[in-house]
Amino acid sequence: CDCYPECFEEDTISDSDAVLYIGDGEFHPYALIFAQLNKQVVSPIVHFNPHSNKMSVLDVFDIEKQRTRMSVNMKKYVNADVIGIFVSSKSGQYFFNLAEQLRNRLFDKGKKAYIFVGDNFNFQELENFNFIQAWVNTSCPRIAMNDVMNSVKPVVNVRDALDPETALERLR
Repeated sequence: CDCYPECFEEDTISDSDAVLYIGDGEFHPYALIFAQLNKQVVSPIVHFNPHSNKMSVLDVFDIEKQRTRMSVNMKKYVNADVIGIFVSSKSGQYFFNLAEQLRNRLFDKGKKAYIFVGDNFNFQELENFNFIQAWVNTSCPRIAMNDVMNSVKPVVNVRDALDPETALERLR
């Protein structure tokens, strides 16, 4: 359950003409396309959804859309003065210590940060906290890649929030 290029064996994707993903979600096919973010040649990801019986193809254009969206969100996060950090209480996704570490770093930079803990996060409900300028996700990285489409405010993953310079460089 990761979406960063170095988490995949490079040859697995690079040496393929295409990759077939069979499943009903979009996170994993997008993770496979995102793994090729800075590659010269992109292997398309063929996504077959057995529940809807539909097939789609993700390619270099999808990488550019994802890169643009994530880059804009990172820039908005970097420029935000009030950050909301959400922590999932679900087993395997509870990273409160990481949220506290980020909050302390943001505080040292003169920013305000608030930690929100919950089982599920509804982006419509998060809009009730209108003073938050950007959100940081500490749980499943899918949230900042796919679910972000349901948020008016920018959402970034904690790994990128802890090292925004590296994240922005990777997105160039």
